[in-house]
Amino acid sequence: MKKKKGLRERNSDSMQDEFKRIHSDMDRMVEDVFAMHAQNQALSRKHMPYIYGFSIKITPEGLPQVSRFGNTPPLFARRKPPVRTKNETIEFQVSREPLIDIIEGDQDLVVIAELPGAGKEDIHLNASAHSLTIHAFFHQKQFHRKIELPCEIVSKSAKAKHNNGVLEITFKRKTRKKKTSKKVTID
Repeated sequence: MKKKKGLRERNSDSMQDEFKRIHSDMDRMVEDVFAMHAQNQALSRKHMPYIYGFSIKITPEGLPQVSRFGNTPPLFARRKPPVRTKNETIEFQVSREPLIDIIEGDQDLVVIAELPGAGKEDIHLNASAHSLTIHAFFHQKQFHRKIELPCEIVSKSAKAKHNNGVLEITFKRKTRKKKTSKKVTID
């Protein structure tokens, strides 16, 4: 007759399984980094650094919002490793995604982008009512990012300032038509 496992034994088994999963994930991450390095050397791009980061901010609704930046795919965010063949390459971008912060005011919207090393003559901006594209190329470095804006803006109102690698673009928010309502009485 088999004896049932107690709560402590079951928790111990699940912890061991979790540690095995974490260990497996760490092995995969190390393999991915080495594969990226080998691919980078094969492409003769020895001086291009790997950049990956994220920023977290809290939305007005109180929810966390995570934004990534850099030039590598989010390899380490995958829960389950994809099935890869030995000859498969890991894709990473030539351009970097700059760190972006968006500040919403009542009348305006401010987008702040970090473009270290870029001069104002190196930066090209394109804005529409719902998006902003930032592109910069200088000294064999490249930044590129298309941002979906959280509200509708007047693209012609754009004013940009650049100082010491920090770009600040201010837009006027498109005015919302006030909804008029009339009280309806019931006869």
